Amino acid sequence: MRQIEFRGKLSHSKEWIHGNLIIANNGKPYIIPFEIFEPDGHHLIIDSDNPFWVDENTIGQFTGSFDINGNKIFEGDLVKYTSKDLDPTPATIVYSGTAFSTKCTILGDLGYIYGFDLEILGTVHEAV
Repeated sequence: MRQIEFRGKLSHSKEWIHGNLIIANNGKPYIIPFEIFEPDGHHLIIDSDNPFWVDENTIGQFTGSFDINGNKIFEGDLVKYTSKDLDPTPATIVYSGTAFSTKCTILGDLGYIYGFDLEILGTVHEAV
């Protein structure tokens, strides 16, 4: 079973945070880090002076795959195929409605990410 994990940049500091995605009653997204859950998994330990509001444009879900260096691949990552038979043009990880795939502005949809050796170059949210 694949681990469900999200990441996003904190609104107030622009640093990345990983954990569970929650949408508040006011519609604002926040990510709660896994380490602040009580052992029973149902209760949270939250410091109200340190909210985990994230920029909704930076939210991405973990694909369940890792790159050739062992890094988790998230939606919004910029990657390249490492096979010499595939075009080295960087592509973006997107969710296509049924599965994660790559999309390249030059080549269009390149296909599903599973079964290929990918290397993360950065994210669409940061200069590479």
